[in-house]
Amino acid sequence: MLIGFGLFIARSNHLFIFLSSRSERLWTIIYSSRSQYVLIIEEIIFISIICLFLKSRNWSIKDLNLKVNIEAILTSFAIVAALIVISGIFRLYFFKIFEDIKTVRGITLNHVTLQNEATWINIILIVLINSVYEEVLLLGYIFKRLKNYHPIIIIAISTILRLSFHTYQGIFIMFFILPMGIIFGYAYYKKKNLWPLILAHGWINLLHYVLSHL
Repeated sequence: MLIGFGLFIARSNHLFIFLSSRSERLWTIIYSSRSQYVLIIEEIIFISIICLFLKSRNWSIKDLNLKVNIEAILTSFAIVAALIVISGIFRLYFFKIFEDIKTVRGITLNHVTLQNEATWINIILIVLINSVYEEVLLLGYIFKRLKNYHPIIIIAISTILRLSFHTYQGIFIMFFILPMGIIFGYAYYKKKNLWPLILAHGWINLLHYVLSHL
């Protein structure tokens, strides 16, 4: 997990601290073609190292519960729909609470905005590679590795890790990442199939990049 997310966690939280210390200003994070290619290359290198490590510990592809079928596709759409609804409720009921807290007063949902300047080739590669990368490690690996622990503990660890490298998008990203981690973790626990979560993550990534492009 350190190999897979250590660099991303450090980079994201360094930027988060920098932005939070300047909450009176609006910041724009740009997804450039170069930055997205760098991310793709990093993830390919890291997952290759991790695969070699897991192979040395007698892991196989079967340990990740990858089952491609029609149900997986339909389930992915249901997961995305549930996530959109629940994250919307989170924003509606809890944004006012955080807005009133003195330490974050002045920060708005628009404090950090995203601007997409990447090409469609970048976007397609990110959707394909990043979706597999994150879910294989955050769900497939963690659930197998911590199988002797209670599912709530596993889901909590997975969710915290997922949130830890998305902090660069601002404090209010928790309204989306928190329910995403819980829903994804619960769905994997119930279905024991990683593909619906990979597909759902792909739809979310695609929507995210399209909206940031617009």
